[in-house]
Amino acid sequence: IENKAGVVLITGDIEREVEHQLVQYSAQKIKADIVVMPHHGSGTSSTMGFIDAVAANHVLVSAGYKNHFGFPRGDVLSRWGQAGTKVMSTVQSGAMVVKLDGDGGLLGPVGYRRVARRYWLQ
Repeated sequence: IENKAGVVLITGDIEREVEHQLVQYSAQKIKADIVVMPHHGSGTSSTMGFIDAVAANHVLVSAGYKNHFGFPRGDVLSRWGQAGTKVMSTVQSGAMVVKLDGDGGLLGPVGYRRVARRYWLQ
């Protein structure tokens, strides 16, 4: 998704092979400001080549709390962190919203739990 504010890359459940193909054939086209982490942070995705090619400021992880797959995996989170990408996960934040400012700038993602805190947590 691209407009004057920036680029968001939604990866779905791609794994190493598709990441490699994207880097090999479309490296310039996959650069993004925000990326949805491939395959929920499984060990079969988020290769360093892909992470480096995307060069995102933020990576969003869509994973359930205490999911039985253990996503996102620690080694995958480490790879994104080593690249300097800020990681946000629905495990901690709940739903996420990416907003654009009035001047066409891209604002970082905001977690629903931060903006709709329960009254007993305030």
